[in-house]
Amino acid sequence: MKPHRNTPLLPSLKEKRRYVVFEARSPDSLTYSEVQTAISNKAAELFGTFGLAHAGISFLPDWNKNKGIVRVAADSLDLIKSTFVFIKEINNKHLMLSSVGISGTLNKARSKFHA
Repeated sequence: MKPHRNTPLLPSLKEKRRYVVFEARSPDSLTYSEVQTAISNKAAELFGTFGLAHAGISFLPDWNKNKGIVRVAADSLDLIKSTFVFIKEINNKHLMLSSVGISGTLNKARSKFHA
């Protein structure tokens, strides 16, 4: 009998994800890549490589009016929100990051918070 290699995971075994919409407020202009790098570096500094891997942080290419979306594991929401607090500047540009909202689906995150 052949083993089933392409069977999908059951929904109960999949990791739950949340979409965090964040806003970058700064008097200077910032690029999305600068903000992504700052968030990733600060999260790695605060929580280590293992904590960063456990959080499963991934940035979506949605960048509109200084708002972006980060996909994160549901149990690591506090990690990403606390990372926002500790980022004060990027390349000598003052910055304040804050979460605008959290959603369980990408479409709701885009429609409710990102527009």
